[in-house]
Amino acid sequence: VGGLEETGILKKLAEHLVVISMGSFKLAEILILNVSGIASAFVDNIPYTATMIPIIKKLPDVHPSLFSNLHPLWWALSLGACLGGNGTPIGASANVVALALLKRFTKREISFIEFMKVGIVVLIVSFTISSVYMVLRY
Repeated sequence: VGGLEETGILKKLAEHLVVISMGSFKLAEILILNVSGIASAFVDNIPYTATMIPIIKKLPDVHPSLFSNLHPLWWALSLGACLGGNGTPIGASANVVALALLKRFTKREISFIEFMKVGIVVLIVSFTISSVYMVLRY
C-alpha cells in the first residue's frame, strides 16, 4: 500500500471515484459499499480494506466540499468488505473452515458454483438492505 501511495496511484483512484460518482456523495458511498463487497468475495477483505483506507482518506484532498465528512464512507467500506465474504467459498476464512468441517464430518462437498448459487443471493439481499440503510441514514 505504501508503494501505491508514494507513486500517486491511490490519489488517482480517489480522483476516478469522484468522476465515476458524478459528484454525488450518496453514489460514492453506494459504489464503495458494492465494489468493496464484490472485491471481498474474491480477495481477502483485510488487504482490500488496507488498500481502500488511504483512497478514502485522499477524497477530501480531491473534492473538499463533497467529502468533508468521511464517516458514511467508512461504514460503506466496512459493510461491503464484511458482507462480500458471503458470496464465495473463498470470500471469508469462516467459509473455508465451514466447508472443510462439512467435508470432514459428513463427507459432503459443496462446489464453488453450488456455494455461489446461494452466496450471490445472500450478497444481493445484503447489499440492497445495506444500500437502502446507507442512503436513508446518511
